[in-house]
Amino acid sequence: MIHAVGPRQGEGDEARKLAGATRASLEIADSLGLESVALPAVSSGIFGVPLPLCARTMLGTAVDYLSHGRHSLGEVEFCLFDNNALREFEQALDAILDSAQG
Repeated sequence: MIHAVGPRQGEGDEARKLAGATRASLEIADSLGLESVALPAVSSGIFGVPLPLCARTMLGTAVDYLSHGRHSLGEVEFCLFDNNALREFEQALDAILDSAQG
């Protein structure tokens, strides 16, 4: 089995590493022909990546991936651990969509 592991805070270049782990997860799901995939807020727990960075990076990567090229994925769901995480992801998605429209 192939695993895409996120970074630990303080290693350096966390956003790039997190984007790579997210993209790798989406590519794996796509290579398996999956129509949907659920992802956790990678690295935002014990690995210490700040939740706002996690939300912006993961959502931005998912939006970019789904917006370009052909793929089997029609849905990417984020499994979040509390209402605070949900708010961070909602705010990040709103900002991403606003910047794409303007």
